[in-house]
Amino acid sequence: MTLFQRRTPASLMGRTDVALNVLIGVPQTAAIAGGAALIALVDYRLMFAVMGALMVASALYLATRTWAA
Repeated sequence: MTLFQRRTPASLMGRTDVALNVLIGVPQTAAIAGGAALIALVDYRLMFAVMGALMVASALYLATRTWAA
């Protein structure tokens, strides 16, 4: 049993489950549609290069960041 199920009253379980599925499903569908539209406009190799550069920049930032206790 998940925390979601433990915290939700039984009478509201169906409604909250649908709301959670909408909150997860709609952005996922929008991301797929946005990615398809972006692929139509920009070469996929350029997008992979940009994503790779952003991942390297993020890794460098996290590797050099000083963590406060």
